[in-house]
Amino acid sequence: MKKTAKLFKLLGDETRIKILLSIMKKEKNVLEIVKEVKKSQPVVSIHLNRMEREGLLDSERVGRMIFYRLKNQKIAELIKIAEAVSNE
Repeated sequence: MKKTAKLFKLLGDETRIKILLSIMKKEKNVLEIVKEVKKSQPVVSIHLNRMEREGLLDSERVGRMIFYRLKNQKIAELIKIAEAVSNE
């Protein structure tokens, strides 16, 4: 129960939802995410680091860039369900 509450608390931030929606389409680097979610690079990086630490994201360094992707596609399904419910 505590893990579920922690997950929903993590997903309770609009910026993190925007980042996850962006990454759901394809893995991206920080600069691509910044452009898409229209937030500053430091803000996006803080959210990415937290979500990676909490196990929602994986990252891979390619040269100087770090690419982020969902660790589990069930997160994408959860977000889609939440969006559908909230739009009813």
